[in-house]
Amino acid sequence: MNKTKILIMLAVITASITSGCVFGSNENKEINGDIDTTYISKAGTFENREGKYVLEVNNSEKYYLESIFKDLSKQNYENKKVQVMGLKEENKNSLYPIINVEEITILETEQLDDNKLSSVKKTYTSDILGITLDYSESLSYEEKNNMVIFIPAEEEGKGAYSNIIEIQKYPINENKKDLKTWISETFSIASENLMETETGANHQLSYKHNNQTENNLSFYTEAKDGYYRLSYQKNIEDSSIEPATADISGGTNDKKFEQEFYEILFSFELASPIEETSDPEDKDKEGDKKTEDQKPEENKKTAQEEPKPESEKKENKIEEPENEIKEEIDKTETIEEDKKTTNEEKVPAPDTASLSENKKTVTAYFQKNLPDYLPKEAEGKTWEIVKYEFVGENMVYVEYHSGSEKRKTSFSYQINNDQVTDVKILAHYVEGQEKDWDKAAGTDSAAGKSKEVVDVTDSGEVVKKADVQAGYRLFESKPYKFTTQIPANWYFAGSGGSYYFSDKPATSENAFFTLSILPHSISSINEGTSTGINGKKAYIHESKEDQKYTIYLEKSNGQTYKLSGSSTLKSIINQIANSIVD
Repeated sequence: MNKTKILIMLAVITASITSGCVFGSNENKEINGDIDTTYISKAGTFENREGKYVLEVNNSEKYYLESIFKDLSKQNYENKKVQVMGLKEENKNSLYPIINVEEITILETEQLDDNKLSSVKKTYTSDILGITLDYSESLSYEEKNNMVIFIPAEEEGKGAYSNIIEIQKYPINENKKDLKTWISETFSIASENLMETETGANHQLSYKHNNQTENNLSFYTEAKDGYYRLSYQKNIEDSSIEPATADISGGTNDKKFEQEFYEILFSFELASPIEETSDPEDKDKEGDKKTEDQKPEENKKTAQEEPKPESEKKENKIEEPENEIKEEIDKTETIEEDKKTTNEEKVPAPDTASLSENKKTVTAYFQKNLPDYLPKEAEGKTWEIVKYEFVGENMVYVEYHSGSEKRKTSFSYQINNDQVTDVKILAHYVEGQEKDWDKAAGTDSAAGKSKEVVDVTDSGEVVKKADVQAGYRLFESKPYKFTTQIPANWYFAGSGGSYYFSDKPATSENAFFTLSILPHSISSINEGTSTGINGKKAYIHESKEDQKYTIYLEKSNGQTYKLSGSSTLKSIINQIANSIVD
């Protein structure tokens, strides 16, 4: 029988987070569409080309290899078949994309029969488990209770399996917990060892158990009616041991079977996915675009419009032309004196010592009187204020939501005798299709100025978020729980634990600055000069060869920020690192 050396290529692991959310100069640009997956696993030949490490997958697919976690020069990788896993970066100054290697394994070039590598796929569907997936005809499966296991077809019925792919469903009880908490409590896995990613055709929010042996891989996800654990274990020698706790070691055909696991993971589809997390566009809309799961609770103090007799209704503040967007407000009106707020009428504020009394008065005023300033098309709905952005002492942007509808209005005002007076509308904004905000009417006279950002909590409290310097805007990552400040004219997109930044709608290809979340502690970094930033450990590395400037910064949860871009952006990258808050 004809024998050939086989180069085993692992399927691409679909990474987390997030859809492409991008923001730009004053227009808060957003693009929609797929962003290349960045966390990948590839197999190929390791080559040393004049001091540069290259992974050649085939004649048309090559990658430069770099690593802050592995010393690629010490191991005997050269001219060997290797498997690498890590974050892919596009570098317009490089001939090939770069993989920042987190894991590397030498692959044995096994002698395998051609007929054992069939690419013919079958479809497995289970109404009980609520899943559909594709698997190779070289596998067989067995079902039991809330579980299905896939095994090598040639081992079916033998009772002892060299490799197992296991998918188990865990019903949700009355005390439903978020996915990450459930994983930690059920399997005793520390939360810092869970890496957020995506799985399957649903682009389902998932977590990978990050600190595992190379012989044991587990991914976790959830549907509306249950949690799922998808695991792969190599060469289980004692079939009497439960797969989840078996002592495992390498086998002769492990790499092919591992490939089968990733292909199942890639095709895995839920019958009832969690909609809020399965849609990448809802998963990671950043900055001014808040996600649906951040909608305020019913107990939040709302700016509700009470019905008024026609004789008492205020004239609408902006009259919109019928067939065009009004670019200038020719006339604004001042709310009458009976709408002034007093100290007794203020909405109670929590401990906001850093927020001035005047600004507390302003937030209380709009909590009560916002309905009087709504454009005609927004009348008759209940609106909840979610954010204020103060510009100096006499201008403010007020952002307010009604269900999934989002609006924003900018105002000028005066404070006299602890009362808000002379309120004038500067501009109305609506949520855009290609931009976060479209200006519906008015003039943005506060563009580019420094701002004081104030959030409104679910209970109606006002809490200062940040002081944003002139020329910058607040960048907020909900999935990774941090904020920083970026130039106001930058766009960004997020994917696979990385955010890409550019001066035009951003992708991984045109980005000139990247901010990534590495699932490793700062102590694992082995390049750069040790320093400190805002009391946290950091390393700074500047490459003269490719003019790249990189900062590794400790994250509060034990992970590491990686900020990397052109050396010409050094001062901006330093500013971004210094403004990170988590």
